[in-house]
Amino acid sequence: MKSNKLQVTNHKVEQPRRGMILFLTLLILGVTATAVVLLLAQSSVNGFLSIDEQAKSEQVRSELFGCLDEVLIHFYADSNYSPTSVDLASYTCVASVIANGTERTVTLTRTNSGLTRRVVVVLNTNVTPLTVSSVLEQ
Repeated sequence: MKSNKLQVTNHKVEQPRRGMILFLTLLILGVTATAVVLLLAQSSVNGFLSIDEQAKSEQVRSELFGCLDEVLIHFYADSNYSPTSVDLASYTCVASVIANGTERTVTLTRTNSGLTRRVVVVLNTNVTPLTVSSVLEQ
């Protein structure tokens, strides 16, 4: 009978250790799973923010090229056209023109919602119709 009591006593001593090991294992797995879920949530939020910023950037680019169209129309009519800004119905672009003989370097800048897009266009005004030598987006 003494050996039975000894086994029961040993069993009671080992029981809390097994429970603690199981608890720590589950705790580690739970913390790891929570961290993974939080990282996935953060990356999906960042993805949505990136998509929103891309849409805004495309909008600013579209507006910038609207200003470029307006500048080309004016240069076609007057080769000495030299605006400091291009005003369209709902927005304005900042413009600068550098003349070098018959060549004009036009820089247009559009800023909206903290996003800035710029385009540099080289025009040849000596040729009829007006010739665009290069377009560089920045």
